[in-house]
Amino acid sequence: MIVCDVCIIGAGPAGASLALFLAEGGVHAVLVEKKSRIDSPVRCAELVTRKLAGLFDFRIRGVDHTIRFMDTYIQFVKQAQTASPGFMLNRAVFVQDLVQRYVAQGGQLLMPCRALGVKPGPSTHSGGCPRFYLSRLDHGGRALTVQSKMVVAADGPLSAAAKAENAGGINTMAGCQKNLAAQARAGDRALIFFVPFIPGGYGWLFPKSESVNLGLGMDTKRSQKGVRLQIRQAFDRFLDLVVARGFLDRAGLSGENSKSVRAVSGLIPVSGMVPEPVSRGLVRVGDAAGLCHPITGAGIYPAVYSAKLAAPHIIKALRGSAAGLGPIQAAYRVAFGRSQQTAVKNRNILEAAEVENMPAQAYLRLIKKTWVA
Repeated sequence: MIVCDVCIIGAGPAGASLALFLAEGGVHAVLVEKKSRIDSPVRCAELVTRKLAGLFDFRIRGVDHTIRFMDTYIQFVKQAQTASPGFMLNRAVFVQDLVQRYVAQGGQLLMPCRALGVKPGPSTHSGGCPRFYLSRLDHGGRALTVQSKMVVAADGPLSAAAKAENAGGINTMAGCQKNLAAQARAGDRALIFFVPFIPGGYGWLFPKSESVNLGLGMDTKRSQKGVRLQIRQAFDRFLDLVVARGFLDRAGLSGENSKSVRAVSGLIPVSGMVPEPVSRGLVRVGDAAGLCHPITGAGIYPAVYSAKLAAPHIIKALRGSAAGLGPIQAAYRVAFGRSQQTAVKNRNILEAAEVENMPAQAYLRLIKKTWVA
């Protein structure tokens, strides 16, 4: 058995950031990651606001390409160009650097290590809070238990850690993306595409220094097809149209080449912040807290920012603060509450609309009403 102050389940942007912030504050944390390589494969479009760099007191690694504008297309007709200062990340490099810094501070990393379950210890404080949590892990086929004063769920929208408090589920969209060794004509612009065959979501073309991320996120709940088949068909159709409309150069992007590149898929939380991101001694961060933006799907900055907000309150609680972990929830609501409330409202409008048979002008009004730009 390993005994520590905090057990962090998940070493993505949220978990890795929090682990580093806590290590810098002298907290004995254990970081648990189920993958055999940190943040690989990357299931993310990798576009971030430049504000991300301001959350750290060192120069972050993994910055790949500068983005200055976001162009929004509806039915492949340009409707808006919006200032959107940010950059494309090589996310794996970014997260791996955070984990290396955490380990260099004396932090303990367990990988590949899968969380099987988390439960409160048998004894409680007088207020009903557990004195400790027990995290059951599978560490390369070997059973392992971590006893900690707190647990942090940083393992995404289907969080195994958060199930310990029966905190409820998170609604998701399905995403699919390929990183293609092709030259985009976008330059310093992130391109967003709304078309009716991508219901409830959109397609994207984000240029990197030597490649592009081409992908889409969509609502699959009403589909009669299998989710995997529906997404693959939509992606192939989207790729064909992007090439046909001249957004990608055909040179180096033959049909066979594009099909040989492995697509990655994942879930995008879209229901907004969970009602109780803090429950007794368990804290949710990032996607596990539902902090991914319900309209844009942007998740990296909210993940790291939530870790930045949570870290000092976790440190204070471990040192005996009477406020406990409660201030974390208040900090989340100040930071994310207003934008999430608007986004959830617009998400509900999008999901109620039958876009596939909607007249063109009605579809145009729907997107203009709900999109951030």
